[in-house]
Amino acid sequence: MLWYELRELRTHGLKFRRQAPIGPYIVDFLCPSVRLVVEVDGDLHETGPGKRHDANRDAYLNSLGYVVLRIDEPDVTHSAWHVAQMVKEKAEHLIGDPSRPLRGHPPLKGEGNAGEQT
Repeated sequence: MLWYELRELRTHGLKFRRQAPIGPYIVDFLCPSVRLVVEVDGDLHETGPGKRHDANRDAYLNSLGYVVLRIDEPDVTHSAWHVAQMVKEKAEHLIGDPSRPLRGHPPLKGEGNAGEQT
């Protein structure tokens, strides 16, 4: 349901990918132009192991310059449109933040200037 609503945000210049790979993870939704990851969390995310996994995953994504927005699954089920509007507001906020580079990605292992060690 959320995918259909996020796709409609193209009219606002926000293009999302579904099930996008970033490093060892596959994120639910990604808006690469503003480096926004949207994760829809079900019941498994509320367990101890689920919370630890999410914390590690979020730390990794944050280290690459991504902002992770976590949404509870019941919110999507109740009103995917409202969730998409919240995602749009977050993306617009990120666009207006001059301290964040919005395009590209940090060099991956093996990329970068010659002579640099990674």
